Amino acid sequence: MVGELPRHLDDDYAINVCIKKHFIHKSSYLSGYVKKGTVKAWLNYLVTTPLYRRNGIVFNEENLAAIGQTEQTDISEERRAVDLEVVDEMNEVEMMIGQQHTLMWNEDKCLELAPAQNQKPLSIIYDEFAEELSFPDIYLGHPRCFNREVHVTAFMMATSEVRRRDRRGARPEHILYMAMKIMRLRVSEGLNNTFKCMGTANITRAQLQDREFLESCIERNLSFLKSIPNSVQYWQQRKRDVFAMIRQLGKPTMFLTMSANEIRWPHLLSILRKLSGGSNIAEMDDIVQQLSALQRATLVSEDPVTCCAYFHKLVNIFLRLLSSTRLSPFGKYHVVDYFKRIEFQHRGSPHAHILLWLANDPREDVSERMPATVELIDFLCSIRSEDLPETYGNQVGLNFA
Repeated sequence: MVGELPRHLDDDYAINVCIKKHFIHKSSYLSGYVKKGTVKAWLNYLVTTPLYRRNGIVFNEENLAAIGQTEQTDISEERRAVDLEVVDEMNEVEMMIGQQHTLMWNEDKCLELAPAQNQKPLSIIYDEFAEELSFPDIYLGHPRCFNREVHVTAFMMATSEVRRRDRRGARPEHILYMAMKIMRLRVSEGLNNTFKCMGTANITRAQLQDREFLESCIERNLSFLKSIPNSVQYWQQRKRDVFAMIRQLGKPTMFLTMSANEIRWPHLLSILRKLSGGSNIAEMDDIVQQLSALQRATLVSEDPVTCCAYFHKLVNIFLRLLSSTRLSPFGKYHVVDYFKRIEFQHRGSPHAHILLWLANDPREDVSERMPATVELIDFLCSIRSEDLPETYGNQVGLNFA
């Protein structure tokens, strides 16, 4: 557990950090803990890097040394003791929470910070090295260097970093940061081009009060928002695509929903294990089967890019199979066309909603007797007790004849 004895408890002290928007707020915007010895080692290194020297960031070791000297004497023997009997009864969620505590944990005393109070934050669009300074464990205090002959965009940098073997750049917090940065850059560039091109010299008051004129201006001048997912213009364009398909193909035949279950996909877990530093996939098949639910969830949560790419390929292969005239399990009702929408659930897992247009779709009027439609439903929708595990039938209380 340690490389040198006696153990230096002063560097083991965990500092409870609470980041607030204002000091008067009771709730914290972000909270967590940092290990004193780890922070000390990082700061000793970072203050020597080019970016930290350029911004004049210094390290006052005396302030860090003063933290934890008085708190250590207040810890009682009962607090130092660990109740081993409770560990056997803890579930996996409690184990995850328990990993965030140490013997020196003190929730009553915390380091409160409010970096944005009474200050105007600088947008990440204009802060040149904001990303390198925000993620020192990825860039190590050094700016990124590029070939002068190549015009590198933020999207090119993001796609390059998430595809590398070093998976530090594919962590969820870095992915969200890059996505927000790219979205703001697109909006900023689009607005700049819009206000440069649109002429506002001859607009009258009557035109400003005309709703159709304003909507036409928004449609014409803010069309760049169609390329930004989840914007109003983006979904308006997607809605038009669906209506155009309905006019050409008729009403869709089926609605298909597909959800990802990453922690139960052995091949994906083997890939994630290999990317995280394991051996080759063939040697890890047996190891993956022995992983606990907590270990599986950790592998999935640390690399969302690989999980999303894996799910995307599975969905595309499944749709290609359904569209095949020879191999489709739907037989004569193979898929002619489809409309797909990918969502992300609260736990961050991808979720696909798909409209399917099938061949030989019965075009029957709605009535009490629709023999062709009943035949289609009986052919595509079926279930057998042999297809379900025995435990599932017992859990839901189902009886199969």
